[in-house]
Amino acid sequence: MNSIDFRRMTFNNAVERLIAQIPNNLSEIEKARYVYLELGKLICYDEKYWFGTSEIQHRIYKKSLNSTPSFSEIQENKKKKAICISISKLYSSILQEIGIKAGQQNENDHFYSYLIIKDKLYYADLNNDMKYIQLELPTSFFFTEGANVLSKDRLQQIDEKLGYHYKGIYNFKSKINMIKTKFKNLNTLSDKMQCIFDLGSEIPGVKDLELIERNFVYRKLALKTLSDKEFGKLQTLELYEVQKDEKDSKNRINYQTVYATRDFNSDLRKETFSYFVFSQYDRKYKKISTIELLDFIDKNNLTFKKIPGLINNYKSYEETKRRIAQDYYSQNASEEKFTSANINNKKLSNMNTNNENINKDNNDIIDDTLIK
Repeated sequence: MNSIDFRRMTFNNAVERLIAQIPNNLSEIEKARYVYLELGKLICYDEKYWFGTSEIQHRIYKKSLNSTPSFSEIQENKKKKAICISISKLYSSILQEIGIKAGQQNENDHFYSYLIIKDKLYYADLNNDMKYIQLELPTSFFFTEGANVLSKDRLQQIDEKLGYHYKGIYNFKSKINMIKTKFKNLNTLSDKMQCIFDLGSEIPGVKDLELIERNFVYRKLALKTLSDKEFGKLQTLELYEVQKDEKDSKNRINYQTVYATRDFNSDLRKETFSYFVFSQYDRKYKKISTIELLDFIDKNNLTFKKIPGLINNYKSYEETKRRIAQDYYSQNASEEKFTSANINNKKLSNMNTNNENINKDNNDIIDDTLIK
């Protein structure tokens, strides 16, 4: 199956190319599956909706509900960000374009697609399968619900015919085994998370993922390799920037996830924190010290009161830095600096903290039936 090269083309052009490249001699079910897989490579979940306030979520939801299935340009090597309404709407409209009866189903404000093929009703939820498609894993929401379903064996036959071979299963299994082997020589949670980030970034497709899908991967790797106690000490926080768009003067919000780990320092006789920030430059998470994070926050006018491990009851920022300097110099004096320029060269103007985000995705396609 030839993948769509969507770089330097508009989303509508990419969709037109997708339709034009549907192979000949496919059944309607196979055509629906082909579109499902190819469209899943072009879209990522909108982090503004995932992390946003109820007001932001309502605005995005309403806009998606009232919009036509059309998108603006995709930037080079970027996927279009969308939510369930627009994703199911677009998928259904493409199916209609190629002669397959399709529409949208709304269940508790979550939208997915329905298809009618040879008088049989099927359901498909691309919103929940995009991350698996981008990692070439088996999907979990294509024709799996309702009175008419496809067996796993039949779906795998179709996928083999389309050139979709589930290579992601081997990719994840091998990396998980490698991570567990590396863990034998690692004692701290921060070192183990660095190992997860380093080896996880080597999984084919991971470096091309956007925020929500990328968080899903590292969450799954952490769940599969860390103990329950260690996983409980792993926290996340969301930094976000508000940027004024020069074209329409509207504010644009861009998010970034920071991971925080807790380890007991026997010399200091207390728990200390380490932080991992995503570098856009090499598309990997890198460790920064507490003092470096504080410097980053200070340079970008960021609040630090809710960040795990940072002292929040002192009168001034300088006093906070002074109180934690001992930890930094005892643990990180020899570490290479990872400055704010390496993290993000745009100004961050606010912060949202949510330590539950790492557990938000309950779907577990990468489960013990696939990866042991």
